[in-house]
Amino acid sequence: MRSWIDHAGEVVWEPAPSLIAQLIEAGQPFWLDIENPTDELIDQLVSRRLADVATIFLPISFLAGFWGQNFDVLTGRIEKGWPAFLVLGVGLCVACAAVTVFVLSRRRWN
Repeated sequence: MRSWIDHAGEVVWEPAPSLIAQLIEAGQPFWLDIENPTDELIDQLVSRRLADVATIFLPISFLAGFWGQNFDVLTGRIEKGWPAFLVLGVGLCVACAAVTVFVLSRRRWN
C-alpha cells in the first residue's frame, strides 16, 4: 500500500496517522491518496459510512424526484389532496429510509 497527502501544496509521502489526525482536528483541507487500501484501512476512513448514508438517501431522492414531478398525474384518479400526498409521497420515503436502516443495522452498520 502506498499513500501520500497533499496539504497546502506540500506533498508528504506515507504520512503518519498522527499528521492526518492533526489536520482533521485543525479543520485543514487536504487530499489523501491511498493506492490498494486494505479492508481495515477502508473501515478506518468515514468511506463505508459514507456509502451507507448514500444508500439511505438514494431511494428517498428517487422517490422525491419522481413524485415531485408526477404526483398529480399519478394520483389524480386515486385520490386528490393532502392524504394522498402524505401516504404516497411522504410515507414511501419514510418507509424506504426505515427499511434501509433496518437492513444496514442487521449487517452491523454503526
